[in-house]
Amino acid sequence: MQRPASVTIIGAVGVIWGGLVLLLGIPLLIGLIINPTALAERIAASAGTELPAEFRGLLQSPWQRLSIVVANLIPLGIHGVLLVGAWKLLAMQERGRRLMLFFAVAYIVWQGVNFVADRVIYEPIRQQHQIQPTKERKAGIPIPIDYLYLLSIFYFLTRPAIKQAMVDSNINRGFR
Repeated sequence: MQRPASVTIIGAVGVIWGGLVLLLGIPLLIGLIINPTALAERIAASAGTELPAEFRGLLQSPWQRLSIVVANLIPLGIHGVLLVGAWKLLAMQERGRRLMLFFAVAYIVWQGVNFVADRVIYEPIRQQHQIQPTKERKAGIPIPIDYLYLLSIFYFLTRPAIKQAMVDSNINRGFR
């Protein structure tokens, strides 16, 4: 059976998205672990600004550094699941479909955790150190593109025809 177009598009976008996040995120995570202050200073310098002294003080706290590393490690793991799931989805493996559905749920949960953490944890720290929050999204596309991708994962990969195509593909390859 030929691979459905929706599976091809979802899989290709997943490989590109997951690959880019990991390609950019892993070196940043390594820099964050080795010397977070130097990394933050380089990022600020590339943006043409200076690193605020309050932010530099936050990076000196071991608990803050650990929380920053963990907060960056979890999304990298989630995007690793996306990359592997998309790859297996393109190979028409049932495990790829399940990993993609797991990715979509994990991504939404992590976005919820970020939303709550921003309001409960980071907002008091920003107020204490007088750090201005980042700018909110500008008007434009009312739904962020990543959520459209998640909706397409939920919609297309739960269709009976897609499930059957995965089962048929596995039977044809000798897997049951």
